[in-house]
Amino acid sequence: MMALSGILIAAIGAADYLTGYHLSFGLFYVAPVFLLSWYGSRTVGILGATLCAITWLFANSYTAPPEIDSVILAWNTVIRFGFFVIIAFLLASLRAAYARETALARTDALTGLTNSRAFRESAAQELLRARRASYPLTMLYLDLDNFKRLNDRFGHAAGDEMLREFAKALRGAVRATDLVGRIGGDEFVVLLPNTTELQGEVVIAKIRYVLQQSPRFVQHGISASIGAVTAIDPPSTIDDFIASADASMYEMKRAGEGARAQVLPEALE
Repeated sequence: MMALSGILIAAIGAADYLTGYHLSFGLFYVAPVFLLSWYGSRTVGILGATLCAITWLFANSYTAPPEIDSVILAWNTVIRFGFFVIIAFLLASLRAAYARETALARTDALTGLTNSRAFRESAAQELLRARRASYPLTMLYLDLDNFKRLNDRFGHAAGDEMLREFAKALRGAVRATDLVGRIGGDEFVVLLPNTTELQGEVVIAKIRYVLQQSPRFVQHGISASIGAVTAIDPPSTIDDFIASADASMYEMKRAGEGARAQVLPEALE
């Protein structure tokens, strides 16, 4: 983008020079300023605005008629520079606001994990990669035990704090490449790419260990029922995969046992 913007500035400056002083190409300088501000940063945009103003000055200083005073040229350059800087500032601010809104739309506001929609979108992409590369996927579905009792006794503020702590512990217990999301209430999901049944059980054991080592979780009797489903072949849809892990979690919760991964030999069909 930097190279393209530089070429545009040079081309516009050349056109400005060749057509003479009285035919202005000033508006066209907005294009490289836009590119640098939107795809770069505010600083890069302002540097682009400066380069555009200097290019305009050189193009017009050599073509200006003799009666045009140098003070007027300097004044016009300052005005154009100010205009380009304002454009760069506004575009960079708009780009930053857009990036923030995009991130917020994909993030659970309470825990900072991906929300249900974003998790499903990312997991669907991972499913396609697994189908192409033929590697197994393991889905974990987690539900906090005794969370309602904590909420009823200490209030929702304490419950929210517990959810934030659990999300942090969960994120720290898995790999950076694993997808972690909160899909509602005290329910969380984790997609483990290229993970077998045995490897999934190791992850579950690590999550349980992290919870058992936290005095706060132990004090309030907070644990997690974890359902796990391993697909040897990628499932047909991510919703089917989540539903199977959810059903596994409820089986574990009813049985009151630790989660054990289930293997799906056929792609959840």
